[in-house]
Amino acid sequence: MSNPLTVTFTGICTHVTTSTLHRVVLVHAEDGAHINGAKIPPHVPTLAIHPHDILGVDGWIYGLQPTPRDGVWILRGVELSLEGIVDAVYVNEAATEVPHLATLTPDVPTPADDVVLNGRAACYFDITGGKLRASTSEHGAVSTVLSVMTTDKPGLRVKCFWNEESRLISLRPGAQIHIEHTGVTLGDSDLDFLLHYRVLKSIPADAAVPPKEKVQHHLPGNISSGCSNSAYP
Repeated sequence: MSNPLTVTFTGICTHVTTSTLHRVVLVHAEDGAHINGAKIPPHVPTLAIHPHDILGVDGWIYGLQPTPRDGVWILRGVELSLEGIVDAVYVNEAATEVPHLATLTPDVPTPADDVVLNGRAACYFDITGGKLRASTSEHGAVSTVLSVMTTDKPGLRVKCFWNEESRLISLRPGAQIHIEHTGVTLGDSDLDFLLHYRVLKSIPADAAVPPKEKVQHHLPGNISSGCSNSAYP
């Protein structure tokens, strides 16, 4: 059997459990934010796949903005999902390591349907099978990795929010996909984590950031202690 296909989620990627699936939501943060007095720099949501892992695309991919780097796109309102997967069962081994909004903040509001269900976000990634695990950087930022066994013809389905056009990126077995939502232009801050609360109907005044190691230099490309995966509930 071939090596598993992997999807790595880095940065402000919020894991939300709906009634039917596990959805990773990348909230809108392209223009930065001012949340509870915190000044949060812009975050850019991107999809990266090594060109060697891409076998073909069945047409123009609406909702993916090309960048100067081959195999890297900015996510502009799309729903992503894997095709050709063998794993029919989803196992979440990251639940205890990923910070939970409902645990950090008492009486946290419920999610906003417009954000987590109806497309008012930069990206959704829907998980229907495979194994999710967590890893922590030297600065305390949590990333998650989904590993999925596939057929010999896996693919990444891309559905654009605004026109509902769907395209398939055909992949090699064992391909590596990277979903990043970080401050690549102006760097990250220790309070970036507050962006996760945008999945909720409102941002509570006591919205909390997990206590983690600080980063000395917030340079573009750094993953700060606040730039971390999170989950609701």
